[in-house]
Amino acid sequence: MRATTDNLLGSSKLLIPMATYQTLNQSHLVMSTENEEKKRQLPTVTLEESYQLCRASVRRHLGQYLFAMSNLPFDEQRHLHAVLAFMLRCQQLSDINLGRAARMELLEETREDLRNNLMDEESTSEFRALVDTFRKFEIPQQYIHDMVSAADMCVRLERFETFDHWLQFGCRLGGSTMLATTQVFDTRGNNIESTAIQCGQAIQLTYLLGTICCDLRRLEFFMPARDIEEYSIDLDRIIPSNPDESVIRLIQMQVSRIESLFREGGKIVNHLALDGQRVMRSVISVSWNQLMKIKQEPRHFLTQKPELSNWERLQFRAKHLLGLEGGAEVLPVKSDEHH
Repeated sequence: MRATTDNLLGSSKLLIPMATYQTLNQSHLVMSTENEEKKRQLPTVTLEESYQLCRASVRRHLGQYLFAMSNLPFDEQRHLHAVLAFMLRCQQLSDINLGRAARMELLEETREDLRNNLMDEESTSEFRALVDTFRKFEIPQQYIHDMVSAADMCVRLERFETFDHWLQFGCRLGGSTMLATTQVFDTRGNNIESTAIQCGQAIQLTYLLGTICCDLRRLEFFMPARDIEEYSIDLDRIIPSNPDESVIRLIQMQVSRIESLFREGGKIVNHLALDGQRVMRSVISVSWNQLMKIKQEPRHFLTQKPELSNWERLQFRAKHLLGLEGGAEVLPVKSDEHH
């Protein structure tokens, strides 16, 4: 029996109980009449067009990671694009700048699109490719619902209260994405689930921490409230260009927590065949690089995003092309058979 994010990390620590999520998932399947009318006006898409939509979404939002999939056969690439495009849709719902009403509407549209595609009704979105991928590889649909429940958290909460809520968000969005992704790769050995979840958490929370950079509003929403209180930080008095030591210590603590997830999650490569190893070594290395940028320059956290320079992007691509990917210290050393 396949593991889910609930039974691996325990549902007792959820901010909103799973039973409540299930109720919400059922109660929001029906969109407003206005949205249904808009839906009817959209043209349906073929399966191939749906995969093309997924690739376009990944290229637009995750362009810095596309090179990491270049060693895969085309068919595997597009199945990964389908999973990642859905993750991006759920991630979009964490953009508090959209406003709660807009995000709620998008959440309901997402649920309706999923329902239509799971019931083989006409599709107008990239979800047709998602459902095709999940069926082909027999991936548990629970991973889809867990990703939606992560988006639901961001829509309904006033703010994140504890780091445990961060972990739950990372588990449901990043962990479920990684669990689905590993089903596309050839895997070896057992007990990959826990490692995959921690890897997904590490990557997702690094992204989340990066989005807080240069945005005090997102910092107030996403940074665990109890951590802010513990460090006696007055959000109204933060000076982005000159943060005080309490802010710096808070950032350093969050980086340290994510580092520990990477150290366990990096072991995921031990469970993958060569092609999957190469993909994950490059993906983890890029994400780890971004986390280290925050760690090395915490004083610039509120004024400078941890983005890769053009030179760094070129280096990652070149190493991947040459089969030399994966220089992050959290990754196991390559065995001779894979050099």
